[in-house]
Amino acid sequence: MQSGAIKSSVDFDENLVAARFFNLLSHYSSRIEDKNAAQVALDYLFLPSILEKHASSAAGILLAERELNSAPVHVVVVGVKDDSMAIELFHAAQALPGAYKQIEFFDAREGQLPGAATMEYPQLERPAAFLCRDSVCSRPVFDASELKRLMETK
Repeated sequence: MQSGAIKSSVDFDENLVAARFFNLLSHYSSRIEDKNAAQVALDYLFLPSILEKHASSAAGILLAERELNSAPVHVVVVGVKDDSMAIELFHAAQALPGAYKQIEFFDAREGQLPGAATMEYPQLERPAAFLCRDSVCSRPVFDASELKRLMETK
């Protein structure tokens, strides 16, 4: 006789996506719970039985591990969200190459960015973008082409 309970299963692909998602979310939120969720998913992926069964997906597992152990490229656009130049910079930041990036739009009228307690961005006379890596930010960048060039040199 069946109890009607649904058998629980753990899915490899879901854990791979979850590890990467929760890790990136932890950079936006600064919540340890998000980082822990990413680590739990990654720990599952590194179980010997899982590694053996999914050996052809080793690149994805290693990518998730690399991301968990490094900070994403962080681009912050500083300006008011109804300014066309600020919007253009934000769209340029979103279009930058690479999947592991954190793109934020800081409008001082809305208060601090979540998790940004230690970072302060100057309020300039015009919108600017800052490209940050390892808690070090670039000089202000004022146009999309300059932001793309700066990204290519980093």
